[in-house]
Amino acid sequence: MVVPTVPQKPDIVLQLTKNDLQEGMKMTYLFDAKYRIDGKDRNGVDVPPEDAINQMHRYRDAIYYKDCQSDALKKEVIGGYILFPGDGEPTDVAVSKFRKTIDEVNIGAFPLRPKDIHNRLLLEQFIEELIQNKSHETISKVIPQKGALLQVPNRLLVGLVGNSSRPGYTQSFLDGNATLYYTGPKFPTTISLHDLHYFVPYIKGEGVRDLYEIIRIRTITSKEAKQAEGEDITDDMRLAFELRFSRKLFEDYRQIDTHKMINYTFIDTTFDETEKWLIVNES
Repeated sequence: MVVPTVPQKPDIVLQLTKNDLQEGMKMTYLFDAKYRIDGKDRNGVDVPPEDAINQMHRYRDAIYYKDCQSDALKKEVIGGYILFPGDGEPTDVAVSKFRKTIDEVNIGAFPLRPKDIHNRLLLEQFIEELIQNKSHETISKVIPQKGALLQVPNRLLVGLVGNSSRPGYTQSFLDGNATLYYTGPKFPTTISLHDLHYFVPYIKGEGVRDLYEIIRIRTITSKEAKQAEGEDITDDMRLAFELRFSRKLFEDYRQIDTHKMINYTFIDTTFDETEKWLIVNES
């Protein structure tokens, strides 16, 4: 993390590393302790100091991430929260302005007083949600810059890797270094190609294990796909997915419910729906 302007020193930095969308993706959250309150709201709930809330806005705007391989700066902090000695009925605190703004803009506050178990639960539950939430759920709630479209890659295609005369085709998927997947002559019209971001190869007798990023989708002739020649080779058109290995979804191969596949060949799905087509080994 870098600060190009002036030093910023938040009290607590919580950084979660998640691998569900991208290997080693880090989610950074800041917490700052303040030992004063700024009056009460109409429900009698203590409110945090206004200047402390403003400081969390400055933290989020000032702290950036710089990749070792690039000079480009990227926003690093997702949210910032004040911890202050506030008091109030838990039901009123839960609907207070400083708590509701956390859901709206990821800036807010949590009352934290010694022996106040009930209000402490608000903070504990919030951190538990940060840990359990999927990466794409977190990113989708980040407010994009005006004029910028924030797209969270979530859709993936599970596809059967069949036998092919193309040299090394199936082996490349077994080795986890495939760069091309091609379909049969018929591809389901119900699958929206422009929404696909990732590909999961299904290998008969093995199952699913690896996740590939879809770099490009193009048409390809059967001869080009199979790299085969001969009069008996039809020259129909196929879809070709240019791939780049992303990561392993599972350490070992997992079986899937092939009845979920369109024509026993494809599953158009999302990361959230993974458990719906995996076969759970109850043992």
